[in-house]
Amino acid sequence: MAQRKRNFDIWKNKKDAKDMLLFSLIGMLFMQYGYFLAIGHSNAATATVLQYLAPVMIVIYVSIRYHKMPSFLNLPLCSAHCWEHSYWQPMEM
Repeated sequence: MAQRKRNFDIWKNKKDAKDMLLFSLIGMLFMQYGYFLAIGHSNAATATVLQYLAPVMIVIYVSIRYHKMPSFLNLPLCSAHCWEHSYWQPMEM
């Protein structure tokens, strides 16, 4: 029960709630826009691969931008993210 209460703590602080709403709305807007733009220029398969590789591209960008190698866990976690999404199959009903 304590975990459920902590899940909603973000909404108690107005600044955190505002940041969460802005991130949700703007982040989802640009993610979906980029996805449909990629489909328009190629196809859905290519757009999906690009979307799944986004965490890896972000780590590479941040590494180049700040001239700092990623931490020991960044690359394995990004690889696990890509592997999880590329091999996951929905259950058949």
